[in-house]
Amino acid sequence: MIPAMRKAKIQFLLKKSLRKARMKKSVDAMAWLNYILFLKMLASECQTRALSEKSKVVTTHHVKAVRKLVIRKLRG
Repeated sequence: MIPAMRKAKIQFLLKKSLRKARMKKSVDAMAWLNYILFLKMLASECQTRALSEKSKVVTTHHVKAVRKLVIRKLRG
């Protein structure tokens, strides 16, 4: 199971970083969904990388190797 950040925590972080911005109520839901999508993509890419290196366990080495790739994919 992917450890997920609570929705309330994301609301708090959005309001803290964007104090003067006006946001609709659906903005925090979209941010939460993007966060979950990022974690799922990261986990699948790490698993693929680990299997290609003939490893059964995903290590920090695999996460560091694919994190920039996943961030680039999500930015568009």
